[in-house]
Amino acid sequence: MRALVGLLLGVSTAGVAGTETQTYQYDARGRLMLIDTTGSSVSQVATYGQDRADNRTIVTTTDRAGGIQPIYRFNNGKHFYTLGFSEGVNAGFASEGISFRAYASSASGLYPLYRCYVGAGDHFVSGASNCEGQTVIGLLGYVYNSAGSGRIALYRYYSSAVGDHLITTNSAEAVALGYTYEGVLGYVPQ
Repeated sequence: MRALVGLLLGVSTAGVAGTETQTYQYDARGRLMLIDTTGSSVSQVATYGQDRADNRTIVTTTDRAGGIQPIYRFNNGKHFYTLGFSEGVNAGFASEGISFRAYASSASGLYPLYRCYVGAGDHFVSGASNCEGQTVIGLLGYVYNSAGSGRIALYRYYSSAVGDHLITTNSAEAVALGYTYEGVLGYVPQ
């Protein structure tokens, strides 16, 4: 992976100089995969993905305001979920963009989601701190336990044919791929 860090200086309308840092990440083939922008006036991530013909078709921008963080989804025949975009790329997975967003810290009505590993490449997400008896990798973030304004359901599906869990906010996607419904993990920001 090659990384390029650029420092951009800007001037606000009040005449006070601000600083922004953009970090660019590329995959092994030199394709732009992520731009992480942080600074005094902005904190956001733009994630890029390609279809099977290498056309850039997935562009997702996430604002980190309000403590909301992106959870990235990768695929190499089995799905992988992570807070760190670089982790998925460095592990040789293809980016599928942002799977969902979660809160970085706990508050009233929120509960934790954990990143878990079954074995044989099967990664999944659980609300159980013991990952339902499987290997606990770590905390992903916090989600609501009930529906509400500005929230959408986060589903967990499983394919026994592939031995893979799919975590998605789009149940039609999972059904079309032949995955079996396991339940709602919680409610995440839209």
